[in-house]
Amino acid sequence: MIDIRGLTWRFDGAPRPALQEITLRIEPGELVVISGPSGCGKSTLALAMGGYLFQQYHGQAEGSVEVGGLDVRQVPIYRAAEIVGLVQQNPENQFCTLNVMDELAFALENRRYPPAEIRQQIAWALEVVGAAHLRDRALATLSGGEKQKVAIASMLVGRPQVLILDEPTSSLDPAATRAVLEAIGRLR
Repeated sequence: MIDIRGLTWRFDGAPRPALQEITLRIEPGELVVISGPSGCGKSTLALAMGGYLFQQYHGQAEGSVEVGGLDVRQVPIYRAAEIVGLVQQNPENQFCTLNVMDELAFALENRRYPPAEIRQQIAWALEVVGAAHLRDRALATLSGGEKQKVAIASMLVGRPQVLILDEPTSSLDPAATRAVLEAIGRLR
């Protein structure tokens, strides 16, 4: 499912690579946690697996990154997003709309899903993350934990083959952390 071979990435102007000679294979169904100190490259690796690193950042890359058989270094970002759902460290950075329903519908509308299927996918994703009650809320009114749940649901609606969560509980209080971890647990 994810096959990374010899990935090295150096951001333009950086004195050393953010990633160096990363080789990693993750099989379908595996749950993998990548941990390490701040600044060690976890978020950069997540961006690489989602294809964003190569299309939205400037730098030099070596090696290969395939996800679901696609070389995410070469395909347009919208194509990679059909395979990989990436929930960023700060969910507000990925929100494109002002309310929950529009946020969850955004990707599916761009893929021209029929309205009935969009409604069905939204209901399913919100149920999975335990956030059906947030359906009609403005994003600005949500707590940190609620925003994380909506961000996860916004990736789930497209039924990606791979879901990458970049520090899904960072900056959350214990209750919100527990709620987000429970939502992640329901995905398995």
